[in-house]
Amino acid sequence: MAQTRKKRKKSNGNNCTSSIESFQQKKELISSSSSWNSLPNDVLLNIFNRLDDRIYLFWIVSSVCRLWQLACWEILFWKGNQDDEQFDLGGLSRFCYDEVEDNFDKLDLALGKVMRSVFDRDGNVFDDIRYKFHDMMLPLVHNKDKYLVYVAERTPKLQKVSLDMHGITGKGFSRSIRNWRQLEVIFMVSLSGCHCTHIIQEIGINCGKLKMFNILSCSDPSRSRFCLNEYNCQVIADNLCSLRASGISNCYINKLGLQIIMSKCKQLKRLCLIRCIRALEDVKLTRGRGTLDARPLKVIPEPLSVFIQKCESSDSEWWINTLPGKHSIRSVISHLWMEDIPTST
Repeated sequence: MAQTRKKRKKSNGNNCTSSIESFQQKKELISSSSSWNSLPNDVLLNIFNRLDDRIYLFWIVSSVCRLWQLACWEILFWKGNQDDEQFDLGGLSRFCYDEVEDNFDKLDLALGKVMRSVFDRDGNVFDDIRYKFHDMMLPLVHNKDKYLVYVAERTPKLQKVSLDMHGITGKGFSRSIRNWRQLEVIFMVSLSGCHCTHIIQEIGINCGKLKMFNILSCSDPSRSRFCLNEYNCQVIADNLCSLRASGISNCYINKLGLQIIMSKCKQLKRLCLIRCIRALEDVKLTRGRGTLDARPLKVIPEPLSVFIQKCESSDSEWWINTLPGKHSIRSVISHLWMEDIPTST
């Protein structure tokens, strides 16, 4: 009897212990499975994408935890496909519009929040192959130089960048571009003003691997258009020796400037002109402030969009998508300005 009682007590003790362990295991399982910050990223993206209020997503949801924040940034700022993603902050201002508060102060706060979360916590996240091809557009904010330098110092392996140059000084650009020696593609919006020459020279000094240089002028009448004139084109030809492709959008162009680009940029293979305005006379060029961006007095009002490509068999002949056959530089320019066209080959 005594032995039977001991066996029962021992059995009851074992059952009790196993029940407690089982309960604790179930509790931990339930606790871990019910934790929102342990949800897979694709589940979070599915949930957050259903939120129509992007402002709420930016200011509230992203502040819950690190995992949620990165998921929010992926929805709000990462664009493109896996092989060529863009981290686009150009539309950040849409989260900061307020009729009462100072929008610029709020925009500065928003940009600082994103910058710190991306760079300060994870170090140089662009070491990852996923960020190798990166297109960053900073919004118009106070102290734009500060943010540009901040980003440049943390992205030394950047190969592709897109910048709105409005508000960036020559000094701020110089401090930034020295960190980007691996750049192969530069896309610039609103490149104009007295810093234009200095900026192109700095790119030539620091970006020996540059293959593509694109310029877009805004249609905003308060901003001046970039002018592809004799002086600016000579600066490009002298400094961007490795240039293979270029896109010029919504800018002024004149004959002599285009001739310099096509003849003196020896490595240039492709040139794309989009909605450009053709000047009928060359502006008098000086180094004085503002004259380099002077609006031509006479222009052809109809915008020009055309694709020009150098022939592989000859360095002096070009294809143009609006005219059959191979043509010399003179023939191409005559065609674009609707003049008499010499005989093509």
